[in-house]
Amino acid sequence: MKLFITAILSVPLFAIITTFYFFNGFKQDYSVELVILIVTYIGPIIFLVNLVFSLMIELCIDILNSKLNWAKYIIGLGLYSVCGIIIGIAIGLVFLYELDIILYGISGFILYICYFHLSLLISKISWVNPSSLVS
Repeated sequence: MKLFITAILSVPLFAIITTFYFFNGFKQDYSVELVILIVTYIGPIIFLVNLVFSLMIELCIDILNSKLNWAKYIIGLGLYSVCGIIIGIAIGLVFLYELDIILYGISGFILYICYFHLSLLISKISWVNPSSLVS
């Protein structure tokens, strides 16, 4: 459930970061429309890719079975970083045919670091049971 919620929340986060990173922030008049366009057309792809890769990374972290929280954090951070760089370079090669592949690798790195910390934030939130609110 945590991975599913994180993947859903990551789509608008990715759209906002991409708009800010690639299109000079929110200085243009069309930036809100661009965020909506990214969420609408690229959102399902982002959702599926994030869900698959985060599931694989979480399985790798569980296989290592470390009892130290900082070790799990560093391993997760490293795996998400490498995954982000690979996906950023793949997007640069497949869709854009650009020679600035390093720029896309850096953007993938930033996006997946944000995704990793979003998943940590969601795992720390304690969900309130609605039946406990009714007395």
